[in-house]
Amino acid sequence: MNVLVTGGAGFIGSHFVRAMLAGRLPGLEDARVTVLDKLAHAGNFANLGAVAHDKWLDFVPGDVADAALAEVVVRRHDAIVHFAAEHDVTANVEHDVTSNILDDDKIRQNLGWHPRVEFASGLNSTVRWYRDNPDAWRPLLQ
Repeated sequence: MNVLVTGGAGFIGSHFVRAMLAGRLPGLEDARVTVLDKLAHAGNFANLGAVAHDKWLDFVPGDVADAALAEVVVRRHDAIVHFAAEHDVTANVEHDVTSNILDDDKIRQNLGWHPRVEFASGLNSTVRWYRDNPDAWRPLLQ
């Protein structure tokens, strides 16, 4: 199986990729993985750690919202795990929510891909919680 992981060099995506390549995800033990990441904000190739040079890993630098690139990359995959997103909601909540939702809509429109869970609803509720509960997470920044 060939699995495309968008945002696979970010914090969450890289944990998923490392777990998959270590054989810790049932049913994906023999999967070949392609990471598509624009390496902005949290995306860093070094996050892939020991699996960065694994023979079952391909890395494609680029933006998942780039329709031409995404169309070419998606063609050779059986599954897509979509972690690509803007992460810094503390700086500009409105911009990041809008950017994430628009990028997700672009992905679906350009590729004809329909996720099992609506990204926008999950993202909106998460951002709303962080905005409404700053005392719960701001101490972590200090």
